[in-house]
Amino acid sequence: MAACVATSPAFAQTSTAATSPGGNSADQAQGQDASGVSISIDAATAVVTASSGYHLKATISNGTSAALPEGTVTLSTNIFYGFVSRTDIQQWAQGEAPIPTPDQLGQAHVSALAPGASAAVSIDVPANQDRLKAMVNWGPKPLLLDYGDASGTQAQSTSFLTRSQDGLNTADTPAMGLTVAMPLTGSWQLDDNATSILLAGTGDEAAKITPDNAVSLRGGTKLPHDTGQLLAQHPMLQAVADPTYLRSLSLPPKSAGIMQSGYFDITGYAAEDDPQAYTDSGVDTAAWNADAATAQLRDALGDQSASQPAYAWQGAGRWTMQALDQAKRQGFSTVIASSGFDDADAATVHTGKYVVPTDDGEVTVLAAQRELSSLAHGHMSNAHAHGESSAAGRIARFMAQSAFYQMEQPYTARNLLVCFSASAPAADSSA
Repeated sequence: MAACVATSPAFAQTSTAATSPGGNSADQAQGQDASGVSISIDAATAVVTASSGYHLKATISNGTSAALPEGTVTLSTNIFYGFVSRTDIQQWAQGEAPIPTPDQLGQAHVSALAPGASAAVSIDVPANQDRLKAMVNWGPKPLLLDYGDASGTQAQSTSFLTRSQDGLNTADTPAMGLTVAMPLTGSWQLDDNATSILLAGTGDEAAKITPDNAVSLRGGTKLPHDTGQLLAQHPMLQAVADPTYLRSLSLPPKSAGIMQSGYFDITGYAAEDDPQAYTDSGVDTAAWNADAATAQLRDALGDQSASQPAYAWQGAGRWTMQALDQAKRQGFSTVIASSGFDDADAATVHTGKYVVPTDDGEVTVLAAQRELSSLAHGHMSNAHAHGESSAAGRIARFMAQSAFYQMEQPYTARNLLVCFSASAPAADSSA
């Protein structure tokens, strides 16, 4: 995930631009302070290097019924503070940790705001600013945005600034790896008329109808433009493709692996525990095993020797022992757990790789890291974490949380998995 970084001027600058009343976004409304004023982070330097400086764009919105006079937004941090626990970092995100932020990075003037109006502000801090240069430790730092005006109205939003190891005289430690994966599949739609004829099963019309006539890919046979751009712009993003979807596309995109055909819900199948019901409905186990996935991949690529790693991607339920056994029986030695499998109670975050013995052999479970995957899905870590109500705010928390995990065991090489969902908008994934 890339941080949104503004261009770095030679000297610190501030600016403000008022917008028309009623311009509040849903994100800004979620981040509203008790005072009725909200602060939304529109862009921020989530990772600070020796040469990056710090750059912030934010929107101040007046959600009250009264006009507000001119005010000021102050950006401050604590250059020497280090978060000591997951509770510590979460409480700061929720504005509940009494952490002092004495180191002012910059200020911006905020124009007078009519009820419902908002103003955009920018704060640009050059890399040679004394406070940034005084940061001698890498890792996440508390960041406070504080708005105040002459009427006494005040609003605050807490976020994070993460200092990288770049330019610091610290010991070299193994970088923590991060793998970001997404399921690549489409949505399907039924032709009601064709379905009715097919189910009737009689007459000349029924003889001409096949299941393929009744089901079609929503959006046609082309990869959606935004999904194509996402994959092109982020070549390190690991797409695990539904081979049925690939076979339906006129130009299949590149993928890192394949999943079970039709994004079949193996967890739901195991929980239902009624194989005959699936067989009676025309869904036999041979239709969604690993061999079937490979066969469909080869049809999609027009290459009968093509092969990709096959992973069973988690369905709507959790991976139970019965579901893991079923996946192994279907030829999937590795499954992806997008939720519900990480060790949330562990003292430190470690590589989410588990080898689980089943009746049919061992299965490797690749488990997504819970907090990072939730942020990547566009979810705030808590309803009171107002600084995460925007994509830029969530990216800042994502980077801070990642750095905190790295600081827990800085000398241990680890790799964390972050999973997007099939329904995640490409714009959110790209952020």
